[in-house]
Amino acid sequence: MERLAIDHSVTPPSIGGSPVDAGGSPSFDGGYSPASLDGAAALISPDEVQEMDFCRSPRASFGSRRSSQSPTVLDDEDDAPRCVVLDFDGTLSTPKYVERLQNWAVCDKEVLISSLTDEEIWANGGGVQRVELMRQMLEQLQSQGCALYIVSLGFTGAIRRHLDVWGLSSYFPESRVFGQDSPLLIERDYVKASLIEHLMARRGWAFGDVLFVDDSAKNVGECDRRRTCATFTVAESGLTERDMAQVCAALRGS
Repeated sequence: MERLAIDHSVTPPSIGGSPVDAGGSPSFDGGYSPASLDGAAALISPDEVQEMDFCRSPRASFGSRRSSQSPTVLDDEDDAPRCVVLDFDGTLSTPKYVERLQNWAVCDKEVLISSLTDEEIWANGGGVQRVELMRQMLEQLQSQGCALYIVSLGFTGAIRRHLDVWGLSSYFPESRVFGQDSPLLIERDYVKASLIEHLMARRGWAFGDVLFVDDSAKNVGECDRRRTCATFTVAESGLTERDMAQVCAALRGS
């Protein structure tokens, strides 16, 4: 099995023009256009770049390639009284710099994620122990009557690859994972707050019934500005054990 070789003496390339912090972690800014990642271009040929739409903004590419998915159908039979909406990269995952690929393992690099070994996918979740803590969090949230969603600017298939390897797919049915290739997110110009408002209207959820968890100050700030729902900002690269406890406590008894 290959192992991640992270050389902390070398400053990795930035993500989509966003800076890399002093600790060698990517700075995720919800303001970048999905899939507009300069560093990915060196991994594949120009012809492959054009074919896979790997490095262009979806605002340009999805006119001709709308979505690889079938239209999203919401599971309206669920009468959960409350909801948690989770970002993926930098929230559920703890993105690592993969030395052999000279790039960050984030889910808007669809082809890169498909090339990772299972061991690298586990590392991208912070290891077995952290993934188990996430499983316990998700289990507790479900026991509290929370429907669980993922809304991310990564590709849906790349997110599902992680969930499958981590053994967490059962917590997120297909209709509850919205990536940048999901029609409902495309229709809302990739504004997460707008998609959350759509879900709330469909389910009849009020402000205090829904918690949005993200590491992007821009995404969280937009929800706060619009008074969409309660929010929780992930301060580090990925939810910590303390964060997970706070997320569970935020909706307990609400």
